[in-house]
Amino acid sequence: MTLNRQSCLTKLSVTAVIEVKFPPKINEVFMKKLAVAASAAVLLAGLAGCSTQTYIVSNQAASQTASYDKMQHFFVGGIGQQSEKDTKEVCPNGSVAKVQTQQTFLNGFLGAISYGIYSPRDMRIYCK
Repeated sequence: MTLNRQSCLTKLSVTAVIEVKFPPKINEVFMKKLAVAASAAVLLAGLAGCSTQTYIVSNQAASQTASYDKMQHFFVGGIGQQSEKDTKEVCPNGSVAKVQTQQTFLNGFLGAISYGIYSPRDMRIYCK
């Protein structure tokens, strides 16, 4: 009995194609959610950030229209900054009835898009 060595040696060829789909990276998903949450927070802060402070100087009735109405410019949230206006220039004989400062939607929006670097406020002076 003779053994044929060629018949014992077989060639084995296997080709396998494996396709694996991984979910998006956790960091990418987290960053997208964080960006949406931050945008929503900035929008809500801009919408809800309107405020008005009124200082009544005289008991006499003030005029309905402001004698002085200008935007005051502040930076970095206005920390440690002040803006002064001489009321004698606005109202003759010192007849100031009230002074009002206000953060409007526009002021809040400008502050939001500049990340608080620029934070303006409106100032109004009413004469008697």
